[in-house]
Amino acid sequence: MSEGLLYVLADPGPVPEPEFHDWYDNDHAPARLQVPGIRAGYRYRAIDGDRPPWLAYYELDTAALTSPAYQRLRHRSPREQAIVDRLATLDRRVYDLVDDQGTQPQPLPSWCR
Repeated sequence: MSEGLLYVLADPGPVPEPEFHDWYDNDHAPARLQVPGIRAGYRYRAIDGDRPPWLAYYELDTAALTSPAYQRLRHRSPREQAIVDRLATLDRRVYDLVDDQGTQPQPLPSWCR
């Protein structure tokens, strides 16, 4: 099993921010955190005003992304599809851990628990 990182940059574009955050906080992120092997999720806002303004990353075992539980998430709900279709940017990448230095991340924000 390989430790990995799912890294996603997003720009809501024409999706109203309240709709984007409601979808992300109540549907998208919680569903991913239910997948065995996805250990934690974090979301950040760009403080320099650059675009895309949102970064999310998930700590995971890379095998989680080929699991049946994760594959079911790839079949989007009508709401998720409607939002994803309107996003100005959705840049998804997967990385394998090659080096581990420093301290552990801080406790998860409430939306991840």
